[in-house]
Amino acid sequence: MGQQASTLDNFSRTILGAVPSFSSKSKTVAKNLREIIAKYNLFYKPFELYCDDGPENHGYVNALLNDKKIVITKIVANYKTNRSNNMIEAWNKKFKQIILRRFKPTSFEELEKLMPYMIEYFNDLKLPVLKTLSPHEVLKGVKYEDFGIKNKMIEARKLRIQQNQSVNCNVAGLIENLNHTCSSHLLPFVE
Repeated sequence: MGQQASTLDNFSRTILGAVPSFSSKSKTVAKNLREIIAKYNLFYKPFELYCDDGPENHGYVNALLNDKKIVITKIVANYKTNRSNNMIEAWNKKFKQIILRRFKPTSFEELEKLMPYMIEYFNDLKLPVLKTLSPHEVLKGVKYEDFGIKNKMIEARKLRIQQNQSVNCNVAGLIENLNHTCSSHLLPFVE
């Protein structure tokens, strides 16, 4: 138990759909694609499907791609195409960590009930690849605002160096029997 076919939007990293299954057959993947195409009205709209070259992405999936109403370009992600499917692998990892290990579903029906909650959870996660926006925020058009964090960090480093250099050396007088100089208690700044 715990196999699933998932589809993710490459732009927003939003999980559009996932179908739980006892195996990872191409029939399951094709079913998931068909449901997503219908749900989001993607008939006659061109888009790319990034996948690995596993058997679950052949057979029924290739037959689905021959449908004239479906305009999908299938891209096998590998080093030769310089494309990656690591986005969907991140979802798969979260799915296993949260659903399978934390909730430990004991039946297929229980897994099916948990799936929508897991999709919602993942789509609300703040993702580093989206500059800490969630997939839902990206779909809603929320823009990342750079608050100058990097510049603030650089300024804080400079200030810390200045403060370290101006430390009052009377501390040395408080410590008896130690060969203590003003510079000996300051840690060097390492970039």
